[in-house]
Amino acid sequence: MVRALFAIVLSLTLGAPAALAGPAAVAPEGWQSSQRGDLTVYRSANGREAMLFREIADVTDPVAAVKMIADGLTQHADAVLVSEPGSQSQVAVHDLEYERRNVVMRGKVIGVRQASGVFLALAHFAPKSEPGLAGRMATSIEKMAALSGGSSVTPTARQTPVRTAAERSSPTATTGPAVSQVLFDLKYSYGVGGAVYPTYNLVALLEGGWAAKLGSFAVDSINMSALPRKDVGTWQRAGGEYRVRWQNGKSSDLKPTVGPPKPLPSAQFLSGTYQAIGGGGNTALGGQTLVAEVKQFTFRSDGTFSQGSTKSGSAPRVAAGARSSTAGRWSLDGPNLTLRYGNGRVLRTSVFYSASRKRSAKGGQYGVVWIGGEDYRRVR
Repeated sequence: MVRALFAIVLSLTLGAPAALAGPAAVAPEGWQSSQRGDLTVYRSANGREAMLFREIADVTDPVAAVKMIADGLTQHADAVLVSEPGSQSQVAVHDLEYERRNVVMRGKVIGVRQASGVFLALAHFAPKSEPGLAGRMATSIEKMAALSGGSSVTPTARQTPVRTAAERSSPTATTGPAVSQVLFDLKYSYGVGGAVYPTYNLVALLEGGWAAKLGSFAVDSINMSALPRKDVGTWQRAGGEYRVRWQNGKSSDLKPTVGPPKPLPSAQFLSGTYQAIGGGGNTALGGQTLVAEVKQFTFRSDGTFSQGSTKSGSAPRVAAGARSSTAGRWSLDGPNLTLRYGNGRVLRTSVFYSASRKRSAKGGQYGVVWIGGEDYRRVR
């Protein structure tokens, strides 16, 4: 059963956080609201549409911002059918249509800048077959425009324009300051059955003193406006370490001797099959709930790859599972990995290995690699 996504409204601020204005005025009458951490959620009565509000720091280009949100929403789509950016003087609009689990979804990501400097973005989504969807989307544009107070969303000379597909695939393309180095940030997370295990997150230290958690971004195309406050910060050298202060008030001390993460010597060293295992539950604490997911990449020397995942879960008197797979072609340029899927989708992300955790460079085999910020272990 497919749960429909959604209408998502995000508040993107310039400089210091400002009070979020207008979500209640945008949400249709009768929708139910709830709070999920820093998200305020409005959901329709049938659950097929919703509005989620949150704050993201440092938006410089409204058109690029709504496009970035649209790209994120379709990241796991089976096929992207329409992805068209556009703008007017007061509203930036990105039209979307994509297929997910045999359901065609339709959406618009709408952005406005208010006189106060706050930038509001609304991504309005539902199954294409949803009755009255087109009319509600038109109303969303009108309501968002009314919140602008006459402020323009046209990019200024200091803002980054939307890049073409060719520019995004260029090794020199970037949406922010150049990366000076990438380091590991050691944290602890919960995995299969609720067990605690170490997680080595990739943090990019950028020129000019900025820092960003790399996540699924490619090193040459980190979009700072796409990241929540907890993933953006500033760094300073502190003795032999680097102190990062995140915009949510927390900090991290990074040691360049941990790992350190390095690009593979060449594309041939990536050939092989890699797995990542994750999940949740409480069996490690004596409970009866277990959730597990195995993700797998196989990179072949002929430039093709296959990707799949297997999910399973169990609880008292309940068990479930699901599988998915896809394929395409891959290429590696330093730490930047490009995946071209058979349905036309193109994903650019990163690949690193740890100098202290590689098994052997002999025969092109590296024991652990980080693909899209997640650690994968070579299985063959």
